Amino acid sequence: MGKDQNVERVQDQEAARKSNLCICQKLQERKLYIQSGLSVWKGIFGKDGRQTLKGIKPERKVKIMLDQKALKEIYKQEATEYWQNQKMIDYCMKKAAYIVELEDGNYTIIDRPEIETHFCFGYGYCGMSTEDDWKGAAAMAEKARNDQDYFISENLKGLEESIKSLQDESLEIYKFVGYNGQRAETRRRSFRIVEMWHNPEYDPWAWTMPEVKKMTDQERQALIAGYEEVKKAFIKRLNTYLKRYGLSKVKSWSYLSD
Repeated sequence: MGKDQNVERVQDQEAARKSNLCICQKLQERKLYIQSGLSVWKGIFGKDGRQTLKGIKPERKVKIMLDQKALKEIYKQEATEYWQNQKMIDYCMKKAAYIVELEDGNYTIIDRPEIETHFCFGYGYCGMSTEDDWKGAAAMAEKARNDQDYFISENLKGLEESIKSLQDESLEIYKFVGYNGQRAETRRRSFRIVEMWHNPEYDPWAWTMPEVKKMTDQERQALIAGYEEVKKAFIKRLNTYLKRYGLSKVKSWSYLSD
């Protein structure tokens, strides 16, 4: 065999080696993609394969977003079967800010917060008040019209109260079938945060919905992580709103309480 043929054979072997390496690399990337994103959708992994945002390095958060994409596809399929009305399906998908997967393979939804632009301040009691009461309420109405920090803090109040309640270990969290009329195999769950004396054991008549179960500590942490992500996105949205409109659309007033 001539020298040129040897060189050509070596080149062919090297090309084949690189090709095989490339194929293996692509297969590995595909495997990681499936594990990180579509595994939630297809049910490849059990609870040990689940992740939450808490403690995850920034470069791995893209995998959480892939999980969100898959979970929202599952939710869309369920909403389609339940409503069979495109307007309602679109509304449901727009309303869902974040979907939290639970350890049993079900999921619950964190709603997309709305931007509040109307603020009212009552003063007095039973139609009676002092001048200080009136001035205090009027000052707060003025603040709402002119203070962007107040605007942001008031809009975040609901999310922050939810996070605080989830972090309060004296409170219990129970999950149950989302709402009446869902198909039997539905994966959607709603949840309720209650004090111990309002739990299913002490207040059973308030828990007539199907499949009531107490959430685990891991599910509680997943909810907290989900709310933190929703809060982060909402802060960004509020700042974008303020850059565009400022406080020009804010309406605020005071009134004498009955």
